[in-house]
Amino acid sequence: MKKNFKKVLLGIGIMSLFIAFSPPPSLAGCFPGNPSTGACDSGLDCGTGTWCCDSLSECSLPIPGNQQFTCRWDGTSCTVGAQNCDSSTGYSPVPSVCSSVTSSAVCNSTVSGCQASLVGPSADIWCDSSKTQIKTALGCLNVTGKETVNQILRWAVGIGGGIAFLLIVYSGIQMVMASGDPKRIKASQELLTAALSGLALIALSVVLLNLIGVTVLSLQGLGFNQ
Repeated sequence: MKKNFKKVLLGIGIMSLFIAFSPPPSLAGCFPGNPSTGACDSGLDCGTGTWCCDSLSECSLPIPGNQQFTCRWDGTSCTVGAQNCDSSTGYSPVPSVCSSVTSSAVCNSTVSGCQASLVGPSADIWCDSSKTQIKTALGCLNVTGKETVNQILRWAVGIGGGIAFLLIVYSGIQMVMASGDPKRIKASQELLTAALSGLALIALSVVLLNLIGVTVLSLQGLGFNQ
């Protein structure tokens, strides 16, 4: 009974964290498959003639037109040949594919897939117009130096505090359901003590980080002592 209840409580806590930090939806870039096999490097079987995306449901979304370009030997070097990529949709050849070839015979037989820029919502990785925050799996993360440290510390303290809170609630429920059993009451008291000790350690660690960061290492510019 106790073990099952603990598992349920832990599951609820983990799901709550995922819901709380759910990021905006984004799509990965879609690229052509291997020119020879049509296969996707990711292992997804999007099918020959389609495009490799982050999920099967997105395979048919982009319509870039021609999917390949060729290399051409100009007498001294290998360059991109005929422009077969649909530039109107953001797809373009990869010059480095041709420039890496030093043989005229190999150059004239080199065919490669067009490269796509990110499509869909993920083309904009920024959370705001000021471009100070990027989208991550935990939500928007500030990338302006000291604010990044502050935000990571807030996330860490918030997650640690949330876990401690769940343990405090669970120990309280255990105590109420102990029915006067001394062993069960003692176990719940020990759990409560451990949770409170964890909260105290979290608070102490923040104080020590500020103390060491400012007084010892002089890292005010990284967001300490804010």
